[in-house]
Amino acid sequence: MTPVTARHDFRALGTGAVVVAAAADRLSAAVEAAQTEIDAIDRACSRFRDDSDLQGVNHAAGHAMRVSDTLLDAVEVALDAARWTCGDVDPTVGWALRLLGYDRDFDDIGDGPPIVRFGEVAGWRVVEVDRERRTVRVPAGVQLDLGATAKALAADRATAAAERAAGCGVMIGLGGDLACAGAPLRGGWLVHVTEWHGAPGDGPGQPVAMHVGGLATSSTTCGVGAGVTLTSTTSSIR
Repeated sequence: MTPVTARHDFRALGTGAVVVAAAADRLSAAVEAAQTEIDAIDRACSRFRDDSDLQGVNHAAGHAMRVSDTLLDAVEVALDAARWTCGDVDPTVGWALRLLGYDRDFDDIGDGPPIVRFGEVAGWRVVEVDRERRTVRVPAGVQLDLGATAKALAADRATAAAERAAGCGVMIGLGGDLACAGAPLRGGWLVHVTEWHGAPGDGPGQPVAMHVGGLATSSTTCGVGAGVTLTSTTSSIR
């Protein structure tokens, strides 16, 4: 029997987002749980919100700041990524990104030519996390940016929460970051990897079937978020 899936599209974290549930009557529960997790990541980790925990750390002038468990988790994930990549993925690039013009949400960036400037990056080893005191500290002048890892973390956490709430297989896409949880569809969740998350499912790109885990893509060619189009709709699942 072909599963009756349902999907909900919305905007989140400056990009296109979608929740797909393997049972149509459980979609609303999945969406509510997913959006709660995504909002928590945004409030904790956004460099474009003055009230975020991350900005509190960035503006603390070298003092340790007490933060939410969500930001603690996100910073530790970012430091793990830095460690695994020998510093190629580095969360202390916040100031350098500002110099490059990434100082606002993608929705607010125009189409003008890029302006290249150079800025020093302190390196991920200067970040101090105290899990017992729930604090994060960076030296004065250092700015964290979690853009390389926080959206993927949001996809993972939102998918896990949505699967628990809905009690069925769920896939969530946040721009170029996807995750799935629960019982997979027969043949897997079908996705289409493209340079733009809003590209049609039958356009140029690479089809991929996901059964478990996540998938991440990245590009600088599309300001609104490159990555994947979920083609796992009722009409395309076999």
